[in-house]
Amino acid sequence: MRAHLVDVVRQDLKYVLTTTVVVALSLAPLAWHYLMVASDVGMRGFSKEALPRLASYCYLGHTNILYGWLADWPSFRELPFRHEQAIGLGVATFLVTLWYLIKHREKLFVRLTVAIILSIVIFCTVFPGEITINRLWFYSIPGMRAIRVMSRIGMLFAIPAGIAIATLIDGQQRRRFKFAAVLVAMFCCLEQVHKPHSYQIETDRERIEPLIARLRQSGSQGPFYIEQQDRSRRWITPIDAMWISLEMGRPTINGYSGNIPPGYDLFNPEPENVSKALAAWNERYPDLSITTLQLIDSSHTQESTPVIANQPSSIE
Repeated sequence: MRAHLVDVVRQDLKYVLTTTVVVALSLAPLAWHYLMVASDVGMRGFSKEALPRLASYCYLGHTNILYGWLADWPSFRELPFRHEQAIGLGVATFLVTLWYLIKHREKLFVRLTVAIILSIVIFCTVFPGEITINRLWFYSIPGMRAIRVMSRIGMLFAIPAGIAIATLIDGQQRRRFKFAAVLVAMFCCLEQVHKPHSYQIETDRERIEPLIARLRQSGSQGPFYIEQQDRSRRWITPIDAMWISLEMGRPTINGYSGNIPPGYDLFNPEPENVSKALAAWNERYPDLSITTLQLIDSSHTQESTPVIANQPSSIE
């Protein structure tokens, strides 16, 4: 494979170089912005939480229509960030993939595929006893620290699985065997089906419309911050604020991200610490005039419409 690649590059060198330069110039602005953000918020530190466990390779999540009922098994229930650990393929899909890798093990492509799969499992998995060698990759391979959730690498397993299923069908010469292979393939596809998450957009609109109206009535134009008294809605309020920001075309101090900027203490703070955190943020950016809204969730449910407790106030 290497010799063939070298021949292609040698014969089409000018096209390869031209394409490389064009791609590099096209991606340069993106890379520059990434580096600027990283210099401000810093790189992510090493964590085992988002790494797959051995059980992750069997887990398909509670939304899977065939295996969702297995989500409460003790081995799966103890997985951290369970919604990110559902990287299993299903019983039939796994067996077909294993059959393909064994039957065609003499092919160079299959050997390379097996090497990649083993590398992913060995270097990215947390084994019993909380043992992992992922830290070696994390600090030595360029770009590795930009990966937020390593367990998502399990999606790559779908590629050899798809090749295996296609090979199973194409390799059958007799009609009845091909028909049986198609049925197996259909069941493998069924194993990948999930019930999608959904939400009522009307409920969200009812929740944020009063906030938009109140901000417009305030006459302010600068950034705003929504202070939530009920911390049970800690994930919803920052997202509402970002929707309002897009709707009104003005910035918000609320935010929800996988990487929080240094010195930012305004994500889900205790009510008594909000004023201090806002003052610290305003001291860091003295040119900002921040409009604040204080909300009270009277029913303590994520679906409720918040009540505006006081008039917007501005912090100069």
